[in-house]
Amino acid sequence: MSKPLFDDAAGHYNYCPAVLHHEGVTHLWYCANEKAYEIVDSIMYRHEKKHFSSPEVALRPDDDITAWDGVHVCDPSVIKGIFNDGETVYHYAMAYLGCNTLDCTNNEIGLAFAKTPAGPWIKWSQNPLVTFDLKGFKRYWGVGQPSLINLDRQSKLGLFYTRGDGLGSHQWFLMFDAKNIYQMKEMTHHPISHKGLWRLDGLPDALINVDAAFDPVRDVLWVVRDKCGDDGLYPSIIRQAVEVSWIPFSDLKRGTWQKEAVIDHALTHFVRNHNAALKRDAYGHLLDRHDAMDVYYTTSIHAKSNEDLQYLWRYRIHRHRIRLK
Repeated sequence: MSKPLFDDAAGHYNYCPAVLHHEGVTHLWYCANEKAYEIVDSIMYRHEKKHFSSPEVALRPDDDITAWDGVHVCDPSVIKGIFNDGETVYHYAMAYLGCNTLDCTNNEIGLAFAKTPAGPWIKWSQNPLVTFDLKGFKRYWGVGQPSLINLDRQSKLGLFYTRGDGLGSHQWFLMFDAKNIYQMKEMTHHPISHKGLWRLDGLPDALINVDAAFDPVRDVLWVVRDKCGDDGLYPSIIRQAVEVSWIPFSDLKRGTWQKEAVIDHALTHFVRNHNAALKRDAYGHLLDRHDAMDVYYTTSIHAKSNEDLQYLWRYRIHRHRIRLK
């Protein structure tokens, strides 16, 4: 059984990592609760040279609990680039999920900017970037689980995100230019194919909760995603496995995904493996080596019921290197 990258005191969880490797340093952002046994997500930051640094708070919910991100901020994704607000040039952008409900519905996606990976992170004043129309969908999940890539190593960004509404759960792609963060230009916005993806029970699967890495040389998009399926045990809302797959980037709308590897109980010896990330370069691209890939994922345990929160306090981040075919 693998060991977590780092541990926290009782009553604290850590999960949903975002990983960026730049100039010999691995930067890690993730979700955690600041107060023991209180389910309020903040975004934390650590960096790793030989060992992981102590945690620092990168982003908190808004002080106004009624604000769009006043209860939770989570699901960070960070890339390097050039982003200008007219007075300041920022070199890092973060996409994140925010919500103002205790039942984690009505999620939306916002942006924050910083000069360095450690911050300070400044929330975009025009947030949220991707909104969710509450009309008719008042109890649906909304939009979130963002993953950013930088397509030109400047300001042309691609944002992958999950949408959960009355039509089910599905993945969308938004491309926009963020050179001037107050005059951002949308280039394209469309759903993504889920052909070739299969649940653990062999039925067609949805594409949700992805972290993406772009390979511009081969024009390939790599993702790690939650793999759906139900083993009849609790927590039923948390996935048992994550899968690494790829697709030609130019064929996102109608292409077929190719499975590369699955990380599940047989590999990790944990019954819940979910909310994963790929180790990427500063721009959200595949790292230079093409024979292996580091996957960071969250583990947990069984519970007596979905209301038995022992599984939540056991969320911990692990990593595994997969060999590419």
